[in-house]
Amino acid sequence: MAWFDSDWLYRVKVTIDSGEVDADLTDFPVYVDLSDLPAGFFTHVKSDGSDIRVTKTDETTEVAREVVTITTGSSIGELHFKATGTLSSSSDTDYYIYYGNSSASEPAEDATYGRENVWNSDYQGVWHLQEDPSGSAPQMLESTSNDRDGTSSGSMTTGDSVAVQIEKGLDFDGSNDYVSASSFGNSSSSNLTISCWFRPDSVTADQFLVDESNITSYGGGLSFRITSGGKLRFWQQDATDALVESSTSISTSVITYGVGTYDGSNSRVYLGGYLDNTAATTALSPRNAANPQIGHSSLLGGYFDGDMDEVRILSVANTATWISTEYNNQNSPSTFYTTGAEETNGVAEQPAIFFGMNF
Repeated sequence: MAWFDSDWLYRVKVTIDSGEVDADLTDFPVYVDLSDLPAGFFTHVKSDGSDIRVTKTDETTEVAREVVTITTGSSIGELHFKATGTLSSSSDTDYYIYYGNSSASEPAEDATYGRENVWNSDYQGVWHLQEDPSGSAPQMLESTSNDRDGTSSGSMTTGDSVAVQIEKGLDFDGSNDYVSASSFGNSSSSNLTISCWFRPDSVTADQFLVDESNITSYGGGLSFRITSGGKLRFWQQDATDALVESSTSISTSVITYGVGTYDGSNSRVYLGGYLDNTAATTALSPRNAANPQIGHSSLLGGYFDGDMDEVRILSVANTATWISTEYNNQNSPSTFYTTGAEETNGVAEQPAIFFGMNF
């Protein structure tokens, strides 16, 4: 049996259920809820998770991973890794999580297997919204190589970090809370995917989940918002509009996974992993430079009132099967994969046996 490195004393096998993968997908970022791992993981892993390594099914080929958060005393944490190559929809795929090396250190962010390389060049921004919004600016870290960390504004405090979908998220008060990130710069494409988990406290007025409108004009802007009519609207503009609204109304106090895409000819909005509405649109020019804001529009106001988690912006239109698989993974991670027993040096730990007695 192969083993990644003898300095790593333990590992757990994670088997992704092909029935949860809706098409063969390339370089898919897999979310692992660390609370799904056996109790021994939290006993043997370093408290900051810096010794966590992930390999492919051959048990030795390393892949990029990001440890967003880990609390060993509470047996919780958030891990993402890149399923490098093809994640199969026809046969289950094994990965191995190695840990238990007290001398290991966190890989550099831009290292081959560091956090930035979980997210390929299509990802323009990934904000997990796990950080303390009352800390030193920029508080909200952005995980890709673009380093578009966000600065929180308003009355958000440590107490506003609340359970949403993937560990913690942020609670926006609908009055003056928002996060502002650095500019994307001029885009080479108008194609786009934007997604997040959200739980609104009210739907009585326009509320922006994510907005990238220019400060002084609409040119090249985009927005992802809940309308005053309670629908999810995905919108881009240059000289013309590319706009689609959900057919389904958004419910208050319900966690919803929303996605908007634009592929050059159609705008689409997805709810709960499924296509909800499509609108044919005129081809748009590439977007102008703008500073994305989470929970607010710099041009129109419209503060979001509720909880939000896991904001992602991509420069491509994700496919329906990518979006549904992403939903499967994030909505119910313990269904998306199964975890094996803790293994030591390639052998599953067994109870000690002395003189024929089992202790």
